[in-house]
Amino acid sequence: MTKPGRADRVRRGVASLLLALAAQAATLSAQAPATRLNPDALSRPTGYSHVAISPDGRTAWISGQVALDSTGALVGAGDVRVQAEQVYANLQRALRAVGADFHDILKTTTYLVDASRIADVRAVRARWYGDAAPPASTAVIVPALFNPAWLVEVEAVVAIPVPPAEAATRTIRALNARYDTAMLVRDTAMLASLLAPEFVTVHPGGVSETRAQAIASLSRGDVRMTTGGSDSVEVTLLGPDHAMVVGRFTGRGTARGKPFRLRERYLGVWARRDGRWWLVREQGTALP
Repeated sequence: MTKPGRADRVRRGVASLLLALAAQAATLSAQAPATRLNPDALSRPTGYSHVAISPDGRTAWISGQVALDSTGALVGAGDVRVQAEQVYANLQRALRAVGADFHDILKTTTYLVDASRIADVRAVRARWYGDAAPPASTAVIVPALFNPAWLVEVEAVVAIPVPPAEAATRTIRALNARYDTAMLVRDTAMLASLLAPEFVTVHPGGVSETRAQAIASLSRGDVRMTTGGSDSVEVTLLGPDHAMVVGRFTGRGTARGKPFRLRERYLGVWARRDGRWWLVREQGTALP
């Protein structure tokens, strides 16, 4: 049996490790440069960019769009409805520059000179959004915009869509790390949520375990990992619903009370069913 409080210490150690990794990732992300775009379909900006993309490539900020065409000429002088049409056409061009559309907008801010014309702007907005759920939104009535001829301006914050293959790869990496965590903290519920009913693992010594046996072994504490984690993890998609993970696991622990050090190269096969990824097979090979 483990000493009282040891499981808590392990959990705290794993939590500290995860926080350290998260901090490292945040630091690396902060060091990466933001991307700034000025699509050709929009007017040439002076002293600013039409679009700025976060270093992680997941969020875009679109500068306030006004009723200017690509040459910088005003469209719809004195007509707020016509200007609103041009504003939303410009928003669409900015969205397309980052592979997004109106349903990807998280938040808009609308600046309007005449409060009595907000219904006109809303009608135009509804047509451009179509069936997309409206985003969070703020409307601000102002005495004037930068150019007195401009009657309406709209800026937006956008969640950039992740390509399906990239999204699947990120998900599998996260689940692979969750599997390591389950083993370290001996969380049988977490482990069970990852393993397919037909799961089989083959250990470096050639001993195999079914899903039920793996969960029971973790519950009994036959093998207790005190430290450990994966590195050199590579995910290969084998079509839309299958993937292979290859990585290296290094750790220390005890097996039936005897200390050991584990170094293995592992291969895992994942399958997606009903929108969820499951680990169906794992095989480890001992490393020197």
